[in-house]
Amino acid sequence: MRRTPPLLSLFCLAAAACAGMQTQPPSTPQDLARAAHESAEETFEGGNYLEAVREYQEIKTKHPYSAFAPLSELRLGDCQFEMGKFLEAVEIYRAFVRFHPHHERVGYARFRIGESYFREMPEEWVFMPPAHEKDQAATRDAVRALRRYLKKHAGHAREAEAAKMLNSARRRLAQHERYVADFYLQRQKPQAGALRLERLVERYADVGLAEDALLTLGRVYRDQLDAPDKAYDAFRRMVELFPGDERATLAREALKALPAPASPEAPEATEPPPETPSATPGDQSES
Repeated sequence: MRRTPPLLSLFCLAAAACAGMQTQPPSTPQDLARAAHESAEETFEGGNYLEAVREYQEIKTKHPYSAFAPLSELRLGDCQFEMGKFLEAVEIYRAFVRFHPHHERVGYARFRIGESYFREMPEEWVFMPPAHEKDQAATRDAVRALRRYLKKHAGHAREAEAAKMLNSARRRLAQHERYVADFYLQRQKPQAGALRLERLVERYADVGLAEDALLTLGRVYRDQLDAPDKAYDAFRRMVELFPGDERATLAREALKALPAPASPEAPEATEPPPETPSATPGDQSES
C-alpha cells in the first residue's frame, strides 16, 4: 500500500482547515452583542457588580439596537439592587418600564420597584425606636408600587412574593397609625386619636390590628368624648367584624350598658387634623 508523503499530508490538512474557515460566516452584530451579554452575565453571577455595570453599559453603548441592550438596562438596575442602592435601582427600573412598556420583562421590573422600596423600609434595631415609629415614606411607596404590580401583572411568577410584602408593608402602616393614635391619646387629644383609630380600621381591617383599635375606639368615644352613639357603633363593629375574637366579649358587655342609637348609621368621621412636625409624629396617607 502506498503511503502519502508527510509533506503532502500536512498540505492537505492545512488546505482543509483553510476551507473550513472560509465556510464559517463572519460574526454578526447580534452575535457580538450576545457574546458580550453572556460575559456580563458571568460577571454579574460572580458577584462583581461594579465590573458588571461597566460591561452592561458597554453593551448599551456599542449595541444599542440589539435585543441585549434593554436586557442590559434591566441588569443595571439589578446591579444597584444587589449593592444595596435601592433608590438608584428604582430609577433604573422605572426608566425601563417607561422606555420599554411592551417588553416581556416589564412585570419583573415593576416587581423590583416594589421590592426595592420594601427593602428601603425602616428596620428594627436593638436599642433604637421601633420601625413603625419612624418615617414611613418608603413603606407607602412600597404599598403603591406592589399594588400597581399586582394589578397589572396578575399571575406573574413573583405574585406570591409581592402579596406577602404588600401585607407586611400595610401592617407596618397600621402599626404607625396606632402609634400616632396613642401619641394623641397620651397628650389628652382624644378627638385626634379617635380619628386615627378610625383610619386604621377603615384601611387596615385585615392585618390584625383593627380588633384592638375598635375596642379602644369605643372606649375613647364613651369615656373621653361623651359620644355614646359613636361608642355603640365602634363596639358593634367589633362584634360584627370579629365575633370570634376574645375582645368581642368585652365589646358585647359594653354594648349592654349603652343605649342603642336612634339612627342605625353612625356619624361619619371627619378628616384627621393637620400635623406639625414639632407636635406630632410625621405621617402621610399611603395612597
